[in-house]
Amino acid sequence: MAADYAITEDINSYATLSRGRRPNVIEVDEDGANILDAETVWSYEAGIKGISLNDRLEYSLSGFAYDYSNFQTSVTELNDEGEFVSRPRDSGKASALGLETSVRAALTEDVTVFSNYAFIDATFDDTDEDGDPQELAGNQFRLTPRHSVSGGVNVDYSITPQVNAFLRPSVRYKSKVYFEEENSENISQDGYAVVDVRGGLNVRGIRIEGYVENVLDKEFIIDGGNTGAAFGTPTFIAGDPRFFGVRVSATF
Repeated sequence: MAADYAITEDINSYATLSRGRRPNVIEVDEDGANILDAETVWSYEAGIKGISLNDRLEYSLSGFAYDYSNFQTSVTELNDEGEFVSRPRDSGKASALGLETSVRAALTEDVTVFSNYAFIDATFDDTDEDGDPQELAGNQFRLTPRHSVSGGVNVDYSITPQVNAFLRPSVRYKSKVYFEEENSENISQDGYAVVDVRGGLNVRGIRIEGYVENVLDKEFIIDGGNTGAAFGTPTFIAGDPRFFGVRVSATF
């Protein structure tokens, strides 16, 4: 369900309520069959969006919450033979609370700045629906940083009526990320920031663009654990190093 209300001509508000469901799973391994209950989630969100200062300022702010029951995940553990195996687990209750905000402002006719920020506290609850302590209580969801920030500047300058120059530096930041629900420090990535720069010319429908991504050549991991974790040797996927290039395109 969704509700929408225009507070003024320039400010709009909304609220949503939704429910999702993943069916129960029958997992079969050497120890027999294990039935995981259907996973359900209730989602709540509300926010506002608006413009002001003669359309030179755009903004949005929203808050949201998720309430999971029978959250399904995979846990790496030792079996009776002393081998590491990855098994699905019904981890009971989990919840998330967060907010998102964005701002875009035209400082001049040629210069625009923008920024986005998101916060999410997504963890497993202390107890399950029966009031029993949970194995992963307090652990953070995988691939879910608490803080995410991005921002940049967009400069567009008309040299002549047929020639336009542009420059777009930007930065993006993510706080600490875990790649497994067990929240192992050995399979995680500390907070990091990546800087990108793009610039070029538009000449009569021909666009010549140069770019440098990960300007500071920051080393970081975008995933870890994976299949190797089941054998006691987790594998990792590295983020892109610094690279640069030139792109030419035309509009007809």
